[in-house]
Amino acid sequence: MAAKKATKGKAARKSKPPIADGIVDASVEIAAEKGWHGVSLAEVADAIGEPLGAIVAVYPTTDRIASVLFHRIDQRVLSQVQSVDVSETPKDRLFEILMMRFDALQEQRTLYVSIIHHMRQRPAALILRAPAVAHSMALMLIASGIEVTSLFGMARTHILAVAYGALLRTWLKDDSLDMSQTMSAVDKILNGLESAQRMVCRSRSGEKGGED
Repeated sequence: MAAKKATKGKAARKSKPPIADGIVDASVEIAAEKGWHGVSLAEVADAIGEPLGAIVAVYPTTDRIASVLFHRIDQRVLSQVQSVDVSETPKDRLFEILMMRFDALQEQRTLYVSIIHHMRQRPAALILRAPAVAHSMALMLIASGIEVTSLFGMARTHILAVAYGALLRTWLKDDSLDMSQTMSAVDKILNGLESAQRMVCRSRSGEKGGED
């Protein structure tokens, strides 16, 4: 019985604080009026009628709130993935997943453009965000049925994270209704990564052959 109580207590400690969603939703509403640079923890506290300390205890900075919003993009994409279509190439599967991601960003374009522009003005925020971007790209690769756990897979993840930064810059400038510029950029970058992977694989095969 004691073990069960301990397990329940541990689960409760890991659960999200009740006001967490309210903080994020209030931040989005404030950003709609003032842009992300205008969001402050004090204003969020006023908006949801909670003490500032309660807000800080959950999300100490607005960057942490932004991270939650980007995590929602991860969740939105993953919720649409039912299975891996092995009839498609890995490149085509990853293309589809990345375009799902940009579709999700596009649905709240003003919000995410504002967040990204705000972060780009603060290099420290971009550096701190880098591990989360790599994690998101690992999720996208896994959802595409592409291995990420080997050394080669981890390198693939970090290369894709860098490429995704370039794709975001294209998306920020893409004012077409069908995101044609973004689609073209995704296709071009994935073709380049696929070619680079083939070269690496051929090189590794050659090295193994030379050892025989």
